[in-house]
Formats: sequence, structure tokens, C-alpha cells
Amino acid sequence: MIRKIAATAFLVMPVPVNAEIELIDPDFAASGIFSPADNFTSLQPLKDGGFLVTTGTSHERLDAQGRPVTSFGVGGAAPLVTVSIHITWRGVPYREESARLASVLGEDARGGIMMATQPWGPDSLLDLTARDHLLAVVGRLTQNGFLDPSFGEGGLAKIRVPRPRPGDICQGPALLQTALFEPNGRMYLVGTSAYVRTEFTSSGWPNKIVDVRECTVVVKLDGAGRPDPRFGERGVLQLPILKRAWAHGAHFGSRGTLVVTGLTNRAEEPVDAGYNRYAPPDVNRIFRVSIERATGNVAGSVEVRPLPKLAHADVSLDLRYSPTHDRWVGLSVDDRVAEQAKFELHVLEGDGRPVVRFGRRGRIAGSLSSEIGITKFGLTGDGGVYALGMDTTGQWPWEAYRLRFCRWRPNGSADNSVGPSGCGNVATPTADFRVEHGTDLADDSVLGMLSNSRADGTTFPGPIWRYVKLRVTPGS
Repeated sequence: MIRKIAATAFLVMPVPVNAEIELIDPDFAASGIFSPADNFTSLQPLKDGGFLVTTGTSHERLDAQGRPVTSFGVGGAAPLVTVSIHITWRGVPYREESARLASVLGEDARGGIMMATQPWGPDSLLDLTARDHLLAVVGRLTQNGFLDPSFGEGGLAKIRVPRPRPGDICQGPALLQTALFEPNGRMYLVGTSAYVRTEFTSSGWPNKIVDVRECTVVVKLDGAGRPDPRFGERGVLQLPILKRAWAHGAHFGSRGTLVVTGLTNRAEEPVDAGYNRYAPPDVNRIFRVSIERATGNVAGSVEVRPLPKLAHADVSLDLRYSPTHDRWVGLSVDDRVAEQAKFELHVLEGDGRPVVRFGRRGRIAGSLSSEIGITKFGLTGDGGVYALGMDTTGQWPWEAYRLRFCRWRPNGSADNSVGPSGCGNVATPTADFRVEHGTDLADDSVLGMLSNSRADGTTFPGPIWRYVKLRVTPGS
């Protein structure tokens, strides 16, 4: 979807082929390129300027220059912590399953790294209401990559929820995504829990999913991993804001509140979501809710706003949320006409209101060519908007990919320091330098994944997984 969204952004903004801009950070890793031991599933920037890379088997800690921190784990890598989950099915012991602490939530004031389990395996679709009422398992790693024995029991804390009641929306395991920390060590873990109702055959086998419901979850723990009994219900707050709601970010608000922002829709029909239970289909609203940090009570009313009305029918808005700015940025494109498309770029406040000083009331529109794919877009440190993508040069089978970059200032005007109309070609060490997607870092840069394939369909020799650090503020 992202590729279609920005499939186009630059051919109507012509830039001379030799007008290249320097975005690759030469001081990072090997001339800007980093090759982890395995493909990473997440990346968490750390306070010292480095970051934690989570792969399928381990956490790797790197410094700001992309070099392994050898004091972390063994040689810079610590294996993923695995816990056992006891599963019951319709009240009968079913099996024991393993879950890994692979979700990195954040870094506390002392440098401890909070981790959480991801929702466990395909069997979690069978009967979530009978699942020992376990929401998630969280743990804290020390700066050296080992479980912190002062947290929970041996470094782990099991988060349980009250026994579900018939008709409850909030049931099942949670995908915790972010953590906020108070100076006294107390923490708030925010995410989404899911309830999946399954239809069974006459012989007792699961047949199909007949209903999927999600709700926002906030967990409050003290510095030792103990739930705060005054917050929510035994330290867990479950918010059935709407039938389907996904938390995307959180920040501390005024007057002792915690503000949670996310996406929702009002679909009432059953949805067969398969195993991808946390990918919101047909999202059409932004919600925001303020919560009292002491008690978990909702402060005021829940704000729900529809997404901006798009000028083109049968298209959707691909959104990215930035908790740093408490803003959303989205791209939509109508590319039904060959070689010609119309795009809309929207910047919204955290509650869904347009940023009126950006472009025309939060919106920029224009015509695009369908020969380009944008693979990463977001907000820069000053509140501007950037887009990374690529187009092709030559004709098949002698094509090559060319990396492209566009930037708009905080008011929505094109940044002509990048190139005419705010776009330019990026200087790269080789041809076919194709960035598939990326992760925003704290220093106004992006760690982008490099594709191993060429435009003519062949592949590069060497490692499959490579990442390049690109500065999204030119000249920085």
C-alpha cells in the first residue's frame, strides 16, 4: 500500500540528474551501511544516541556510530528471553507454549530496557477467554543485556486481567507497544488487546473467526514491576472506547494526565482477520483520550474525529503517528490513470484536527507520475515533512533504481535547498540503491533497509539484510 501511495511523487518535479544531495551519514558503521546478523523486527533509539536492534533471535545494542556495544550481552548481542505460557481451551488444560519478549517498549531513567511478549502463536485464536487471564509478560533488561533481578520475579512480571465477563470487549493477550516513565520509576505500558470469537464445527474443531474486537490497554507498574492497585483494576486499565480501536502512541499531558492516541472505525459486522489481528482494516477515525495517571479514570470525554475527506474516491490515507510532535502525517494517491496520479499529503494534530499552518489547512495536493515508489515518509525534527523513494532510469532490462528525496518545510512549502520543488536525487555509492522502508531515529535521521534486488530482477552478492543511515535534514 505504501508503494502505491507514494508511487509517484517526483517526475512532475524535475531535477537535473547530476543534482545529487548528500544524505548518507559517512560516520555510521561502514560508510553509512550496517549489516546485522539477522533481519531486525524492531529498532529502539536509546538515550546515549545508540539503539537496540531486535532480530528473530536476539537483541543487538549498537552505539551512535553503528558499532556493537561489546559490554551488552555477549559481544553486543543478548538472546531473546523466552517464557512459558500455560494454555487452556474451554477450561481444559491444552498445551504449554513459548512466547518471546520481542517487543521493545522503551528505556527508563536508569537505562533499563523494558520488553514485552508478543501475542502468542496461532493457538491464541482458539478460545482467548479461557487463557489463564494473562495479558502479557514484561521484563526489564539491564544496560548489560541481562534480566534485572530487582524487577518482578527474576526480571519478569506477569500482567493478569480480571476474569472476563460475558459481552466484554477487552479480552485476550495484548500487544504492548510503548512505555512512559515517571522520575520515581513508575511506568505506564500502552497497547492493544484483542478478543477473537471462533465458530467451531460439530466435531469441536475451529471453523472460522466470526468476530474480532480490540481495545486500548494501559498498565501501571512501580519500579519493581508491581501493579499499582489504585490504577484501573489491579493496575490494568482496559478502555472499550469503541468496538475496534488501536493505540498508536502516548505522552504525558497536563494536570497529571496520560494522553493516548490511536485509530478506530465503527464497523459492526464480523471481520475475518486471520492471524493479522492488530492490522486495522478500513480505519476512518482518530481517537484521543486523557487518563488520570493516579487512578486511571478517564479525564473528560473521548475525542473521536473522522479522517480528512479525500478529494479522490476509492483511495485511502496511509497514516504515520509521531509521539515526539503529537502529530499524524498521511499520504494518499489516486493512481487509476496510467502514468498520471493525484496525491494528497495531510498533516494532522494528535486529535485529528488539520495543522492549519501547513499548506492549505494541513493539506498539499498535486499531480504525480506513477513511475516512482515512496517507501518512507514522516516528520522531521522541526515539524517539516520528508519522503524517501525511488524511480528507475533507463529501459528494461537495463534499468537501475535511483534514490530520491523530497522535503517540505513546517509551513508546507517546498524546501528548495534539496532541489527544485523540494526534491532531489540522493548521492549513493552504487546504482540500484533501493530503500525498502525505514525507522526514524532520534537525531533526525532514518535507518532504511536496502533491497537486495536490482531493477532488472537480479540480486546483489553479499548479505541480504543491509541498512543505511540517511539524514532527513539536508546539510545537518
